[in-house]
Amino acid sequence: MLTANNQSIEFCRQLSKINNLKKESRRNVIEYNGELYSFSVSKVKNGMVECRQCYGDTVGFITFVPSMNRVYAHRIGHDYSRFSVTRVTSNGIKAFNVNQHINMLTPITNLQLP
Repeated sequence: MLTANNQSIEFCRQLSKINNLKKESRRNVIEYNGELYSFSVSKVKNGMVECRQCYGDTVGFITFVPSMNRVYAHRIGHDYSRFSVTRVTSNGIKAFNVNQHINMLTPITNLQLP
């Protein structure tokens, strides 16, 4: 059984490969519609989904929710000030823990799932 982090790494790699999306080699960051998004695999807890490492240099996150077999996006922009920092990369990029209600996310239907 894969940990949540390893599940996100593997799913992001597969999703980017089969949909011909650019993926950064060292982070779960993909380019979608010309913009960089952090990526996670999320469970829905009390209506909320989570991206534990949503990077400040991305415009939001894309998440796969296995229980719904769907991919969703949440566009934040570049103002992460309301979220808590979880870590800082060696390049100085802050990562944030972002929780968002599932109703605030946009379903992505044009991606093939692994």
